[in-house]
Amino acid sequence: MKTAVLALVVSLLPSLALAAPAVVIKSTVSGLAVGAMVEEDQVIDVPAGAAVTLVTPAGKTVTRSGPFNGAAIGTGGGGDASVARTISGFLSKKGGETRVGAVRAAASRTADDPDVIPVAASGRYCAPQGGSPLWRGASDTEETYTLREVASGSQGEVAFARGAETVAWPAAVPLRDGGTYLVRVKGSVRSSRIVLAVAPGPVDNPAVRVAWMIDQGCTRQADLLIERLAGG
Repeated sequence: MKTAVLALVVSLLPSLALAAPAVVIKSTVSGLAVGAMVEEDQVIDVPAGAAVTLVTPAGKTVTRSGPFNGAAIGTGGGGDASVARTISGFLSKKGGETRVGAVRAAASRTADDPDVIPVAASGRYCAPQGGSPLWRGASDTEETYTLREVASGSQGEVAFARGAETVAWPAAVPLRDGGTYLVRVKGSVRSSRIVLAVAPGPVDNPAVRVAWMIDQGCTRQADLLIERLAGG
């Protein structure tokens, strides 16, 4: 984990009111591309029929709809500029496209929710200290899954009731930062492989959470959380 983001996540004290740029996370304004950084007191011009949504490192989200001419954020911005740089770099590298709806075309095995861990989709996932719910999607059947941590061999089962999409992380299986887990539905020989990044402290600031997810390689979750912030 990068030092700057780690320091933010570990301390996670209320954001200091430092001068820090906001990041464009949704835009139909020419010249204000997704991923662009904008000073909070910078005057922006949004024509009629257009809109731009920005997020500050302090976690404040602001949408300016045209016609509008004034400060991008005004007061209440601030936070650590490294958070803005991390989010900006992530969005800019992806081409700066409008994010809302951009990640909805994934396979049905993958959740459209940054707060859950899919049981049938291998990958790297970020979770808070208390763990994230396990998700299987909509189903009319009852299913039991076995979850095993590779390093310790600790194993537990979770049962999805008919119609249930989520269950809690099993208490018998420790949450370990960097841990690898094999998940399989009972009766199957095939497993999905989950690698966890566990936050070292509470992450209440959504902008900090996005930056941490990006830094940890949980890119789909970061995309989905940005989408949520953008109103998608």
